[in-house]
Amino acid sequence: MKKITYEKAKNRFLEQGRTDITLCEDDYNGWKEKSKFWDEIIKDWFWAIPKNVFMQKSTHPKRAMENRKSTNIEKYGSTCSLHGITEKGEKIKEKVKETLIEKYGVDNPFKSKKIKEKIMNKLKEKYGTENISKLEEIKKKKKETIIKKYGVSHQMLSENIKEKIKKTNLEKYNTTHPSKNEEIKIRKKNTFKKKYNVEHPFNLPGIVEKKNKTMIEKYGTTNSWLKPTKIILENNLSIKEWYHSQTNLMPSYGWIMKHFVGRNEISQDELTNIISNFHEKKSSLEILSEKIFNLEYYNKKVEKIEKNYKPDFKFSSEIFLNVDGLYWHSDMNKDKWYHFNLRKDFENANLRIFQFREDDIRDKSDIVKSIINNALGKNANIIYARKCKINTVSQASANVFLKENHLMGTTNAKHLGLYFENKLISILSYKKKRNICKIERFCSTINSKIIGGFSKLLSHLEKRYLSTQITQIHNWVDLRYGTGKHLENKGFILIKDILSWKWTDYNYTYNRLRCKANMDSRNLTEKEYAEELGWERIYDAGQRLYVKYR
Repeated sequence: MKKITYEKAKNRFLEQGRTDITLCEDDYNGWKEKSKFWDEIIKDWFWAIPKNVFMQKSTHPKRAMENRKSTNIEKYGSTCSLHGITEKGEKIKEKVKETLIEKYGVDNPFKSKKIKEKIMNKLKEKYGTENISKLEEIKKKKKETIIKKYGVSHQMLSENIKEKIKKTNLEKYNTTHPSKNEEIKIRKKNTFKKKYNVEHPFNLPGIVEKKNKTMIEKYGTTNSWLKPTKIILENNLSIKEWYHSQTNLMPSYGWIMKHFVGRNEISQDELTNIISNFHEKKSSLEILSEKIFNLEYYNKKVEKIEKNYKPDFKFSSEIFLNVDGLYWHSDMNKDKWYHFNLRKDFENANLRIFQFREDDIRDKSDIVKSIINNALGKNANIIYARKCKINTVSQASANVFLKENHLMGTTNAKHLGLYFENKLISILSYKKKRNICKIERFCSTINSKIIGGFSKLLSHLEKRYLSTQITQIHNWVDLRYGTGKHLENKGFILIKDILSWKWTDYNYTYNRLRCKANMDSRNLTEKEYAEELGWERIYDAGQRLYVKYR
């Protein structure tokens, strides 16, 4: 079949009188292939199949949505036909109910176990969880929206919303809170009695025990407001008094307290053993690293640098490695700028030092080895991007690939992948917000080097998925193990290096947002929560921002 040229396609739209849209010549891929259009009404790009646009007289999705809303208001008295207040609207509601009862045996889809399971499976496939509200990205986005809308981090901190809720409750229940309404109280009791044969959930077998166990694990008591003082048996000193009297290098107070949850009396021997075992545990990291890298511990001064740095391992005359124990490199024992300045001094001497943490070495040694081998030019599996095809990658597939090949693991974003012989070998994850596209992840299969992989994916992203409204592409680089040098010949400009940090409990590291002020009704400070969890800050070697202006 003869291909319809751009000129013929353009003329068809003109003959149809479609002056509200323009077909983009550079991104015209064929009459039956997805191509780029400009919508003159809302002034934005959109992608669609020209034949469908012509036959269905399609527009930009946003404009199509507004048209549907107008039609629904006119016909049903509401922007959605299911919420209609006209006679037609009521008929649609009844018809929907009848169909649902016939198909699923319920009048509401969320009453169906089958539909609930389907939704949960879809969420798990797309996001890796049944509840997307638990994802850090969703929490962050939600918080940003609330701050933008109400000027507070949580809607219940807004005085206007509090007053509005009180007003609604007074009108509806004649009280400031529904739970104070006698009718509601009786209904709750009846529901529990009908469902569980008890009037209150705490009357259920095992619930009180479960609640007490959780409280003891979390607070050391069945009541989080009553935290008894822990005493050393031999001298009657509180643990806190003993801790602050110590002059030797010590783990954090919170970390020590985790060993005595639920106990109020502790012996001096127990304390001594815990501190001793803690220090012995930390010295094993270098031994583990020697086995992983098949290399002897180096620990010698680098001649090219004036300061007395002694890297743990030396791979070549220019490439070194430090393996950082989470306790010894937390801000209890290292100045917050230590890792940043160390990296900077090596860079200034035209040397490179990797700074991997204990949990990286222990849990993701294959990825760590691949990163180092790539820098040494030792990754044997070389593939050329020109031999690969590009496709979008589902969130479920991205979750698996990123967990296996990226040090930071997965992220909830959009994903483009390079496929070689139908196998995913490289991925680029990105998000768009206002006029910025942020590259969230880029990696290839471990022990592989994809020549031209990033360039090919970036070019495809810009050509197919970024409108003219996106004026900047941001790429942050973790300077513990990256440099970002490869971005400089792809149109990116180095903007700045900033210091960043995470939390650590000396076994793992956690996002800084996992512990912050006012996380519960006790309104503790960030420092108080961290002490309770036994967490300390651990600073990195810096985060570097590269920007490509379009």
